Amino acid sequence: MKKGSILIIAGIIPLFFVLYFFIFLNKDVRNTEFESARLLTLDNISSFQEGDSVKLSGFISSNNQARYNSFILATREIKVKQRDRSVWQTEEAFLGDFNINLGIGSQDIMIHIAKDYVPCGQFVKIESLAVDKKSRMLGIGINDPLTGYGRIISLNPYTINLGNSPCSESLDEYTNNLTKKFPSYLMAILFLAVPSFFMIYLGLYSNKEELLRGDESLNN
Repeated sequence: MKKGSILIIAGIIPLFFVLYFFIFLNKDVRNTEFESARLLTLDNISSFQEGDSVKLSGFISSNNQARYNSFILATREIKVKQRDRSVWQTEEAFLGDFNINLGIGSQDIMIHIAKDYVPCGQFVKIESLAVDKKSRMLGIGINDPLTGYGRIISLNPYTINLGNSPCSESLDEYTNNLTKKFPSYLMAILFLAVPSFFMIYLGLYSNKEELLRGDESLNN
């Protein structure tokens, strides 16, 4: 096989990964579920029914018992080596149902989360538990903001299952972080698409040079 053809094939293959990556981003179920969910507010809370899909933004209620120190939700993590990189892995979780408020003086809403939930968001507290920084605690406390989406599983008491979706941040921050795709597109273009097109160009150029050399040899 000609060198140019090999370069062309080597350039085309990564483009399939780029295409798959773009399709994956556009079909991200989290974006679809979040955008389709109706925003729960103090003004419309009575209009929802059990099973309705909702998104909400509130604050951790003071009517909660701390599960670890002052944290209502917390996980202890350790850093472990996986292949060629280190990742944080949950060692112990202090989780369970908890109450939030949509506004000052509003009724409590019970929130149910997944058993493997990990605190996330701008307002999550991170405490190092070891000198070598290979163990840490993530926590969310009273009055911290919380935004997420899920389904109403009970109206009495008012309970919403947010699964793994809630993060300690405002609704605007949550929305921006969930729908922000431009950096991912840019990275894919810079590190995959551009080199691929360059290799295809080199392959085409190489084939053209070989054809020209072949024509010259025939003329001679």
